[in-house]
Amino acid sequence: MAFAFDAGADFAHEKESNEPCHNLCDNHLCKIHPDLPAKGYSGCVAFGCFGAGQHVVQHLFDGQDWRREPAIFAPMMEAFRNMRMIHDLARMLETAAALNLPAAPEQQRLDYLQALFPDQGWDRQSLTCIAVDDIGQQIDRFLRSLRDTVPPPAKPL
Repeated sequence: MAFAFDAGADFAHEKESNEPCHNLCDNHLCKIHPDLPAKGYSGCVAFGCFGAGQHVVQHLFDGQDWRREPAIFAPMMEAFRNMRMIHDLARMLETAAALNLPAAPEQQRLDYLQALFPDQGWDRQSLTCIAVDDIGQQIDRFLRSLRDTVPPPAKPL
């Protein structure tokens, strides 16, 4: 729904952002889901929202359906885009925990996670106010700075 895609190797048709895929059924399920790769939709197989869609619909919109209540469509899509980026950034920060970081970068990693998941949680208003692109750029710079922390791969024997 929220994202656009171009016809090509990963998608069999073009779709604008905020437009339902023509394979989306009224019950919000995909009518070709079992055959996605065979029908030219390997991009759908590769995509993951990391639970952002479910969180937005169930927690921020109390299970409301944008088809029955069209007025919530735009705010729901905006909330989803931001929540999906938050979940993606958190996943990368959680992966970085495996690096056994020194104290200062580890604290910075935890601070970023706290910024992504504040104690009071997200609501519709706060989710639209977060500068998710700005925090995303900061986290990207932080993660890139960890390159020196990662040991080089072992050379094959």
